[in-house]
Amino acid sequence: TTNTTTNLDNGTATTIAMNSSYTTGGVNESSTTSIMNSTTTAASSNGSITGTTQGPIFVPAPSYNSTKEPTKPPLPEELREVFSRPNQNEGKEFWMKKGQDELTKSLQMTLNTNKAKNVILFLGDGLGIPTIVASRIYKGQLQKVSGEEQELYFETFPYVGLSKTYCVDKQVPDSASTGTAYLTGVKANFQTLGVDSSVQLGNCSTVTEESKVTSIAQWALDAGMRAGIVSSTRITHATPAASYAHSSHRDYECDEMIPAEMKQLCPHIKDIARQLIEDEPGKRFHVILGGGYQCFNGNVSNSTGDPVDEQDCQRQDGRDLFQQWQDDKKAEGKTFSAVRTKSDLLSDKVNDSEYLLGLFANSHLPYEFEKLKMGLDMPSLEDMTKRAIQVLQQGDEGFFLLVEGGRIDHAHHEGTARKALEETLAFEDAVRAGVQMVDTEETLVVVTADHSHVMTINGYPLRGQSIIGLGDMGTDNLPYTTLMYTNGKGFKYKSLNSTHGGRWNISYDEVTDMEYEQLSAVPLDDETHGGEDVSIYAIGPMSHLFHGVHEQNYIAHVMGYAACIGANQDHCAEGNTASQTNNISSGLLLSLVILNYLTCLLFR
Repeated sequence: TTNTTTNLDNGTATTIAMNSSYTTGGVNESSTTSIMNSTTTAASSNGSITGTTQGPIFVPAPSYNSTKEPTKPPLPEELREVFSRPNQNEGKEFWMKKGQDELTKSLQMTLNTNKAKNVILFLGDGLGIPTIVASRIYKGQLQKVSGEEQELYFETFPYVGLSKTYCVDKQVPDSASTGTAYLTGVKANFQTLGVDSSVQLGNCSTVTEESKVTSIAQWALDAGMRAGIVSSTRITHATPAASYAHSSHRDYECDEMIPAEMKQLCPHIKDIARQLIEDEPGKRFHVILGGGYQCFNGNVSNSTGDPVDEQDCQRQDGRDLFQQWQDDKKAEGKTFSAVRTKSDLLSDKVNDSEYLLGLFANSHLPYEFEKLKMGLDMPSLEDMTKRAIQVLQQGDEGFFLLVEGGRIDHAHHEGTARKALEETLAFEDAVRAGVQMVDTEETLVVVTADHSHVMTINGYPLRGQSIIGLGDMGTDNLPYTTLMYTNGKGFKYKSLNSTHGGRWNISYDEVTDMEYEQLSAVPLDDETHGGEDVSIYAIGPMSHLFHGVHEQNYIAHVMGYAACIGANQDHCAEGNTASQTNNISSGLLLSLVILNYLTCLLFR
């Protein structure tokens, strides 16, 4: 018997003393294995050996008999946590009513063809469809219900499409090439920023004025609108940088990361942080909120919850770009605020600022659960989103805002699925808060991802079974988690000899812990992105233009069309709104139909 206690709120799980045994069916007798037949040590989530438990760490892989399909034991009920359904009676009447209610709601939909005064793009970095589904379930299970029937806030938006994320030279993209696509309307090469496909990765000499592409943030500024960027990552990281930078490599976040040969080849090359502060369009941004202080000022130090990231860029040229931004705004006679903490961001002194710069961490902002656990004076993504909109709404001509939930992606790269789900819910909070602050009759809100990840929801778990727990048993008599990665750090397989291998017994792992590394099929130090399409959710003016499977660069074109900025402005000429243009098009179509009818009568 086994006693298992799982607490979803704090990520703890305790399992003790299983003594049941199972036999793999359909295998040769020599490889038949009992899962709990000896005393040994169990593997922890990071691969180290901790504690003494019942059962082997790994077992030989079974040799299958080709004449009989292998069978597997069920997951012991003691290891399976199941949450109850909110509706216990889900019979025919329940589903008929649910289907009819949704149909009625769909039939009442009307097109919003207004001109978009404001455009907000919420970008969940790495927020693939499996992550959305798992987060939806996780959200419900935090409320002690089964979860599958839940919805994330942005899943209630009326229009949904799919985005094809490949870049010019890769089937599976990175966040720089995808950011260039959905912000500028032009697809680019892997790991390049704000340039077209003529630019070779890491070759600064191929970056020319002709190769540079402009983002919707610049289109908005050129039209007299305001613009801002918000991210839970370094503000020089790939997604936010795609809104303002032009670089042959996304890693050139500060001077330290530009190779000496590139500095020699391109003497006037600027790193991404300098481009934000000194060049168009970044220097005109009204709001800049995120992390990455060490890219702007080399005089940084470690503090609780905010270490200097030794693996990433640290400014070396002596510049203090954080102060330089303030000096520039003072010289321009602008009202501004530059802040480093949540307390300062939310203080009254920011209320009347026309421009706002906030860098809240040396590198990326910590995960949301870490901020709470350590009591850090750092804003949440929701905090930054709300303050950004408050500043941008001071203008009468509207605004464009990019909000990135960037740490969803990092949690996946680490193979820590539960952290990714937590970050997705924090992203959802930011979307909800942002939408509630605007009028969707005049504000286009788009929620999408740059790419997916290789996490999957697998097996046949029961309805309501813990999404972050064990899922079922394999034919090797060992359990596996419902959420798994095809590659990454969670490779828990050990070779016994030249002919046999086996998996770790994870029965005693704390699989619901925030830092638990989910099982993976292939060992990698860093889990990779996934290449499948990602979803687009939209509400507001012209949101119906997201209606099918689109190339990712299409997103920028729709946002520009809705706001009458960028390449598509003809439909807004001479005071015509998008709605009027739509009516004119309908009128022309009707005229053509009548003309065709009269022609038929004339020549009958």
